[in-house]
Amino acid sequence: MFAARAPKAALGAKGTISKLNGPRPEQPHSHHHNISSPKASKSTHTSSTSLSSTLVVNHAPAWRTLQEDQDETMHAEKASHSFAVGDDSLYYNTRKTIVALFGPLPREVEEALAKTDFYSEPMTAKVDVDAGYGVVLSKSKCYIWAVQKSATYRTPPPCYTLPMPPNSLQSIEASVVLPSVTITNSDDHYSGLLACSPDGTCWYWDNIELSVSNSDKHVDAKINLMQDDHISHVESAGPMGYYFATKQAQVHQITVKKQYGAAYLVAKQLSAQAGGKIATIFNMIGMGQAPDTTQKMVSLTSGPKLHDPHGRWELFSMTRRSLIKWQLPRSGDPAFEVDIPLSDQITEKVILDLSLRSAFGRSPNVRLLDVKYIRNGKLLVLASFFESHIQDDKTPLTYGLITLSSQYGKEYEIDSIKYIRRATEEDPRPEAAPKLVVPHGGPRVFIITPVSVMIKSTEAGSDFEEILPLSNDRIIGYGSEDWRQRSQQSIDESEREISLVCRKSGLLGINVGIDNAPNMTIEPETEEEYVTTQLLAKLEQAVYYGNKQYNPISFDLTLYKEGDLNKASLKVNEEILNSHSGHLSLTGDMTTRLRERFLKAQSIIDSINRYKMLGFLSLDTRFKLCSSAEKLSAASVLWRQYQLGLASKERSKESKALLKQVLRDAVDLIDHKLAETKADDLATLFLKYDVEKLGILLSNLHLAAGKLKNVSDSLREELTRDINSLIILSLQNAWNYRVKNINKYNLKDGGYNVEPWTANGHLINALTAQYRRTLAACKASQASNGSSMDIDGTETEFEFTHVDSELKDQLYDLADVALQANSDRLAYLENLPLSADNEVSKSQADKDYENAKLALLGPLVGFKDTQPAKKLAEKYNDFSTLVRLCKGDRAMLEEYISRYQQHFADALFKYYIDQNQLSTLMEHGDQHSVLFTSFLDKTGHDDLAWLHDIKIKRYAEACHKVGRVARQEKNLDHRETALSLSKLLLLAEDHTDPYLLSSLDSGNGVLAALDQDLEFATIQKLVTDEWGNVVRGIETLEYKAEMVVDNCGSSLLVEQPNLREALMKSARTLLDREVLGSEDLLDILMVQQKREIENMDVADVALGICMNAADIPDNRRDQALADVWRRIYLDGSEEDAFWKLSEANDIEVREKLMHTWMARAYSSIYAAGGTKDDWLLDPEFGKCSLKEEVFRERFQGGSRSYKLMMQDYERENTELERRIRQGDLLKKWRRCKEIVVENAKEAERDLKESLAEVEVQEEGRDVEMEEDEDL
Repeated sequence: MFAARAPKAALGAKGTISKLNGPRPEQPHSHHHNISSPKASKSTHTSSTSLSSTLVVNHAPAWRTLQEDQDETMHAEKASHSFAVGDDSLYYNTRKTIVALFGPLPREVEEALAKTDFYSEPMTAKVDVDAGYGVVLSKSKCYIWAVQKSATYRTPPPCYTLPMPPNSLQSIEASVVLPSVTITNSDDHYSGLLACSPDGTCWYWDNIELSVSNSDKHVDAKINLMQDDHISHVESAGPMGYYFATKQAQVHQITVKKQYGAAYLVAKQLSAQAGGKIATIFNMIGMGQAPDTTQKMVSLTSGPKLHDPHGRWELFSMTRRSLIKWQLPRSGDPAFEVDIPLSDQITEKVILDLSLRSAFGRSPNVRLLDVKYIRNGKLLVLASFFESHIQDDKTPLTYGLITLSSQYGKEYEIDSIKYIRRATEEDPRPEAAPKLVVPHGGPRVFIITPVSVMIKSTEAGSDFEEILPLSNDRIIGYGSEDWRQRSQQSIDESEREISLVCRKSGLLGINVGIDNAPNMTIEPETEEEYVTTQLLAKLEQAVYYGNKQYNPISFDLTLYKEGDLNKASLKVNEEILNSHSGHLSLTGDMTTRLRERFLKAQSIIDSINRYKMLGFLSLDTRFKLCSSAEKLSAASVLWRQYQLGLASKERSKESKALLKQVLRDAVDLIDHKLAETKADDLATLFLKYDVEKLGILLSNLHLAAGKLKNVSDSLREELTRDINSLIILSLQNAWNYRVKNINKYNLKDGGYNVEPWTANGHLINALTAQYRRTLAACKASQASNGSSMDIDGTETEFEFTHVDSELKDQLYDLADVALQANSDRLAYLENLPLSADNEVSKSQADKDYENAKLALLGPLVGFKDTQPAKKLAEKYNDFSTLVRLCKGDRAMLEEYISRYQQHFADALFKYYIDQNQLSTLMEHGDQHSVLFTSFLDKTGHDDLAWLHDIKIKRYAEACHKVGRVARQEKNLDHRETALSLSKLLLLAEDHTDPYLLSSLDSGNGVLAALDQDLEFATIQKLVTDEWGNVVRGIETLEYKAEMVVDNCGSSLLVEQPNLREALMKSARTLLDREVLGSEDLLDILMVQQKREIENMDVADVALGICMNAADIPDNRRDQALADVWRRIYLDGSEEDAFWKLSEANDIEVREKLMHTWMARAYSSIYAAGGTKDDWLLDPEFGKCSLKEEVFRERFQGGSRSYKLMMQDYERENTELERRIRQGDLLKKWRRCKEIVVENAKEAERDLKESLAEVEVQEEGRDVEMEEDEDL
């Protein structure tokens, strides 16, 4: 509804605006700021502002070198060459686009806009930069105020109101159409106003300033319209006059003329045919030609003056279907030149371009929206179309920018099409159609909709595109310099490039620098990467400008949800963390800068949460973002504490110098390059660029302090206090931030795979070392004062000096932060994926945590004030320390047992066991029986647990535990007693239990196992008792053992020195009434060659031990069985071994064989009825296998060599082979088995006969008794 007027030699508003009520923008209430493009970075414009702070806006790359930031003077020089915009006025600032607030709207306009309904009462606006006016238009009023493109203001400017010509049209469509208004110029260099209502009524004011007091004095004219037609567009074509277009594509020229000093208007219609004779006749009688009703006017624009002898101008009107061109000569009638079916041509081009991406079921429904004249004699057309099969009101529209060119005066043709990536929905309200703005004729292009600004470049090869959506505001108008009516040299692109008039925000300025902008942070190669670059830019803007109270721009990240939010957020976070962002302030002290960076780092997650995109972030990314904010928060506290230390008047110069030296050395340990800069304060540089390594800095403070030489004790003590303060306050602040914001980052469930910077192993070690140094300082200080610290649990009281008291308090805090660090590390490792390495690390961290509790909280138990230690022990569940702190306080013990249940009870019971307070333990065990039972079941204190089990009548459990105690008992008598008790407890258990009954009845059951263990213990005791009778009277154990071994019956023992030495050791063990291993016991039983001990068959017992003893490994059990049978076969003298079967009769053979050990052994096996057949080995299988690994496993170590032992066993194999070959051992063995079987069968027959005789005798007695009874 507006047209910009032609520029004058001097802006008329500048000299006459003082007639308006109120101050001008350049008066004291105004603040002049320039918003510049890269091309204007060297401009000499200056800024005069009273804003509290300013932000230098430039298009330098976001990364800066270290040397640049070290030289603040250089930064100040850079700032002086840039245009400053108040920080509170800057709403958007990427490397290419800047948006700033230039001032509010007049109050009258704000009130009118607040009341209007844009469906029925639309309003629109125009900023005429060349004339210096802003205009807001309604159906009945026109609000005008003065504007300047390089000025900002804070207070609403004054304005005045002009009435608009009445509209007599009653149709629904025409009733919501606004008047068409343009600002004019006169030869007197004053600005006028020409307004035309939809029905063609024109009012003209020759001087806007003079019309303020007499708005009714205007010049009138009337444009005759066809039925159902109305005025819809206006265009100013410089000296060629003003052109009004109608809905039905009719164009009318209005010329302002003067006669005798008075202005009047001349109206005529442009001809739609070449020559224009018919149009002239119709105009003479006040009627227009019959319109083409199939078309509707959408845009009207003009070009610059053509460089030809006639001084012609060009006028273009665009309908929904076609583009029409007129030539406007200085004299004569405008000439119709060409009518191009543009819609059809664009449709064909769009279908061809998109055929590979979208197969249209029907036409894409191309709609022509706007046209603008651009540089090089070309036209730029904005069109929309559907890129889908579904085409309804809710289907998003895709936009295209079509460049038209005409060569040699021929018809315009499509040069290229650039498509807008972002689709939008159409706004159906009046005055809401997208508008095309091309400042300076390009290459920057703005597409203005009521709720967004899309920015595009027309340059070939450029893919620049940016969208600025509004969140809670509406764009009602815009304006820019009219480049067409001035030379290119007079265009200043450093000024505001485009102005926006917003309903709520006021007047905004936008400047875009495409040509000299740096490359993107992330170079896009794929569509996802391209969207990621846009997402990165939008997130960056949201972080720095999204929190401003009146910022109308929407930083909606969901528009770019196809991008990688993890990559984008981490990049923004990195630039904030390391001070690489160009949006950060270059001025201000370190405290202010750290605070700013902290808030911006926190704003990353706030911005993501604001648009509900937290789910697009991985858990690790969320944790990294939280860690960065933690570091900046901790760094702020560290810096503040450091500055307080340096500024303290109570501190000596030496103390301050030490603090600075330690911090400098700590930084130097991280990065020697910083030290090479020779800066006065390395801490400042570190906190600027390396705050990511804050954890390392805190770790290095301890190391740096330890390297100091020739420092007095008092200064070192004070330095320890200062370092403690830096460490404690920094870490506490970091943890407080994490805890407070755990829901914001959604970290409550843990599971991240990123090591917390507060849980680094080096930091944990440094904290522990600093704790020890502080503890040592406290001890030394107390010793120098003639007292000693009580850290062992006694009740000594002591006083502290001021420093000592602070050190003591810091001791608690150091223990706190060190344990928190250990806890963090353990929690992190527990969430890592399962792997062997992770399990080892987790196990080690668990041990380190428990050890840290003991090392850090243990010394605190001795302080008189136990409350801090109790709080720490409760916080970290250090129940061992809590038990120590409860010493002698039964009520506190009961309170903790009630609160912590099993956890505290376990620590309490363990303490009593460690202190050997068994009576107290059993007392508490009785009182808390369930807890005590659980503790004993977990910890395996069988020596105590069985007593408790008996008390609570768990006899089976007591049986098992006594059995385990018995098997671990080394004393023979104690073992036998324990096994007997175990058997008794088993028998005392409830025998109605089916499982217990099965275990009692089964040969492999509990009772059978107990019987075997008891039998083995009994055998050893019997052997020992028998030996006691032999060695009675001998004093030394060595002599006793020697006598026992000498009495062994093996004839080979004299040739087996290593076996004899082993038997000596076993004999000493038994004689000392200690339990002997089963294999060693078998050697003793078999080598001494006694067939019976206390009526026990040694062979049967030995075979039972061999097959059932639990302490014989399975890989040696076969060898043990062979050892038993080999020594059975080697029994007897040479005469007994080598007699021949052929030399004796059967009676002699029976007699000799039945006296052998092998006959006795076989008899016991045969008597078992086949259950012991697997115990049997024939002579040829009784040889020792001589497997080296078996001998190494059993005999390695001590004075015994397994290789020498193998030689002794080889002698037994040799002797056995000799008896087989020379002594008929195999034949004797076979005959021996036959005799045993025969004797057994004969004994069975005899038994049966005896039983039969007894039965006959009993029957006879029964008969006699019956006869006696009868008598």
